Amino acid sequence: VNDAAQMPELKLPDKSPPKAIPERVVYWYRRTLFLIQRLTGMSPRTHQTLREFAASVNRTLGPLGRPFLDLTRLVERLTYSPYRATEADADFGESLARRIDESAATAGPGGEDAGA
Repeated sequence: VNDAAQMPELKLPDKSPPKAIPERVVYWYRRTLFLIQRLTGMSPRTHQTLREFAASVNRTLGPLGRPFLDLTRLVERLTYSPYRATEADADFGESLARRIDESAATAGPGGEDAGA
C-alpha cells in the first residue's frame, strides 16, 4: 500500500443538491473539492484528512484558501461529531462554496486576476 498515493480525482456531483441538510453540505464540499483539484492540480492523498488537504492547498489557493478551510471544518464537524446540522449550516456551506466558485472565476489560484 502506497500511503503517498493520490486519491482519484472526484467527478463533479449532480447538478442539484440533495434535500437532506448534512448531504447538502457534503454536496457543496464535493463540488468545491472538484474545483480545487482543477485549480491546483492537487488531489487529497490517501493518508490525508480533509483538514490536512485543505491546509496543503491553502497557500496555492491564496484568498480562496480561507473559505475552503471553513467549508472543510464544517464538513468535518457534521461528519465526525454528534452535532446535528441545521438549515443555517447548509446555507453557510452553500455560501462558502459559491464564494469560492465566483472568486475562482475571476482570479487564479494564487489570487491573481485572470485578466492580468
